[in-house]
Amino acid sequence: MNRQQLQNEITAHLWSGGLKSAIAEKGHIFTERELLGIAFHYAPSFAERLRLMQLLAEHAPTVSDHAERCISWQKKALDQFKVIGEQELYELRIKGEPDAYEERYLCASFEAALEMIDKFYQEYDFTPETEQARYIIEKRKIFRAGQPFSEDGLGECVLSAGKVMVSVDAPAGETENGPCPHFCGECENPCVLDIDVCFPAFLADRSPVRYRLPDGQIRYGIHLNPDHSEWMDCCYIIPFEGEMLSKRKYEELWGEHWHEHILCPYVEAVAVDTLSTEHQECYHAFAKWLDGNAGIWKQQYDD
Repeated sequence: MNRQQLQNEITAHLWSGGLKSAIAEKGHIFTERELLGIAFHYAPSFAERLRLMQLLAEHAPTVSDHAERCISWQKKALDQFKVIGEQELYELRIKGEPDAYEERYLCASFEAALEMIDKFYQEYDFTPETEQARYIIEKRKIFRAGQPFSEDGLGECVLSAGKVMVSVDAPAGETENGPCPHFCGECENPCVLDIDVCFPAFLADRSPVRYRLPDGQIRYGIHLNPDHSEWMDCCYIIPFEGEMLSKRKYEELWGEHWHEHILCPYVEAVAVDTLSTEHQECYHAFAKWLDGNAGIWKQQYDD
C-alpha cells in the first residue's frame, strides 16, 4: 500500500464530504504523522481505529512504532476498563436521540451494561433504536462513611447505535508513551493526543454550514473566515440559535456572542436555500449587517 492509498483509506472516514472533496481536488498529501493523528481522532469506531493504526504500523515507517504503541495502549485501556474493583460499579446512560431524556441504570459489570441496552429495547419495544442513539458506560466509585472526598468517575466508554464501541478512556495520567508528565509544550516524546492536523480550507467566508457535535447532534450556523486562511484545524461558527443572530442583536452582542470552534472534519457547507425559512432570514440579515460593518467585524470575529 503506497502513501496515497493509505491516505485514501484513512480520510474516507471523515464525516465532512466537502472536506474530503477539497483534499482530493487539491491533491494534498498528509505526512505520516498527520495520518496517525487523523486515524486516531476521526475513526468512527474503536475497532476501525485499531485497524487504521495497524495499516500505519505496516505501511508508514516513520510512525510505525508509534502506531504499534497506540494499538497496545488502546487495547490495554479497554481491558482495564472492563475490570471492576471493590466499591466500583458501572453506570449505563442511554439516549435514543441527542435531545432525548437520558435514562440511567446501575450495573455490576461491563457485560451487564451491554446486556441492559438490549433489554431496554425489549422492554420499550415501541421506541426502536435510531442511528443517533448513544450509550455511555461510566465506571464509578462507591463511597462509604469515613472515606475522604474525591471525584467518583473512573473513565467511560462510548458506544453508538448497534452497541458499536466508539471510544474508551485510557487510565488517568497515562498515554501510549507511558506516564504523562503533563508538560505538552516541553515534551520530548509527544503523544497522539497532541497531534493537531491542519486541513486545506474548504469553506468560503460566510458559508452557511451544518456541523456535528460529539453527542451526534446536527446544528446549523454561519462560518466566518475573513482572512481567507488557506489552512485550518477548526472552523469558527456562529450558531443560528444564538441570541445575536436569532434576535438581530449585532451591535449589542458582537464580541460576546455565542460561537463554536468545530474541528474541520465535522463541518460541511450547505446551500442557503436548503436552510429553514427562519435560518435563511437570519443568514441574510446578518450578511447585510456584515457588509455595512466590514471595518470592525474582520478584526473582532475571533476571540
